[in-house]
Amino acid sequence: MKSQVCKARALPKSKKIKKKSKRKRKKSFGLNFQILVYCALLIGVGLCVYQPLIQRVDKGKEICVLQENIVKLQKENEILEQEASALNSDDYVEEVARQDLGLVKQGEESYIVIPETGREEELNPWSPDANSDKKNLKQPLWQQISEFIVNIIKR
Repeated sequence: MKSQVCKARALPKSKKIKKKSKRKRKKSFGLNFQILVYCALLIGVGLCVYQPLIQRVDKGKEICVLQENIVKLQKENEILEQEASALNSDDYVEEVARQDLGLVKQGEESYIVIPETGREEELNPWSPDANSDKKNLKQPLWQQISEFIVNIIKR
């Protein structure tokens, strides 16, 4: 009989142990679920903060590059302004008129030096009877521009 009593007593104890472990599992599952939700929220907030930070860093780098370009372009602009003022000066216009267009001031005389070969066409490109190659002669700026425009229109 004692063995039956022990068996009877043993059964309720094991049932109690199983109930306690189920409660612990439920509590641990709830706790694990809460930790999982908090971790997911932290990761979500981290991602929401991380993306704008990366964009801000990228924009900062882009701003630095653009500021460097601005400084470079300002220097280039100053050089071009100096060249433009030099090109608009009376001395430069006179030099171009004399060298490229063959013009002389009023009262001056123009002389053409003929070399020993006797080919006047090579020396005087402004003479009407000269059969000169356009490649060998330096054309005036207005002719170069007009030929450039004509070539663009033909294409």
